[in-house]
Amino acid sequence: MKQENFARAPFAPGQPVLGEVVAVGAIRPEAGDLVAVRSRIDPQVEFNTRLTLPMPDGTWKAVVFSIDRAGCALVEFGGVKLDDEVEISMDHFVSVLKCIPPQ
Repeated sequence: MKQENFARAPFAPGQPVLGEVVAVGAIRPEAGDLVAVRSRIDPQVEFNTRLTLPMPDGTWKAVVFSIDRAGCALVEFGGVKLDDEVEISMDHFVSVLKCIPPQ
């Protein structure tokens, strides 16, 4: 499991809207949701992940599907690469995109 120190996101209350980026404090994440987190090393770096598994301690396992720095795509940053599994806590979520599971 790769680990990076993700920056904590400020939260604003709001109503979740399916298919839109929503305030993290307003939702209950589920496996399959897309979550963005920022690097603590460089706050311009954003890791985009797909949640895979909730952990008992309140963190989530997620898979990195893109890494972006100021509009430029990266394949690796701070030891974390595309397709790596990472563990993140909800207070590090910057944004969440709710996804509809296949029926």
